[in-house]
Amino acid sequence: MLGLEDGDREELIPHFGLGKDPTLTIPLIGINIQAIELDNQLTFYSWNIYDPSRRGRSWRAVERFMVGYDAVVFVVDSTDRDRLFEARDELGFYLNLASPPASAAAEEGEDAKETVLLILATRCEFPEALDLSEIRDAFERELFQGEMKWRVQGCDATTGEGVVEGLEWIAAQLSGVTP
Repeated sequence: MLGLEDGDREELIPHFGLGKDPTLTIPLIGINIQAIELDNQLTFYSWNIYDPSRRGRSWRAVERFMVGYDAVVFVVDSTDRDRLFEARDELGFYLNLASPPASAAAEEGEDAKETVLLILATRCEFPEALDLSEIRDAFERELFQGEMKWRVQGCDATTGEGVVEGLEWIAAQLSGVTP
């Protein structure tokens, strides 16, 4: 789970584990990683990175661990219109780390793996929130020209409403079952 700072990621973590505590917490200088296991089938990792320059040791760790993820959850504050395009650019950066080009996989004799993406739009319950279609349009034009499986899901970080639906969608995409 990734996103811009102040985007409700920390509030969402308990809803990922459906009330469970994180199974793993790794606090490092400039980075905090938490793992939540969902029904012994999926493990979600939340990365809180405190190095926006992308030049420090934290980002070298992210680059090493992000390669080959099956799914990415990106959190967007739907009330923050001013930072929507910054969030889009940040997501593009992460996706480039998580999904190496097909040519790189071919060189290593592997099939290119498609990363599934869930964009969780928090604070949708507020009147000033962007409509989910506006968020979808902002991300789609720049990032999703290919066949990537992705979805924008509205959610409430306080109550967890919408989170389970998003996680079920990810599980269905990874298992090949239509929800």
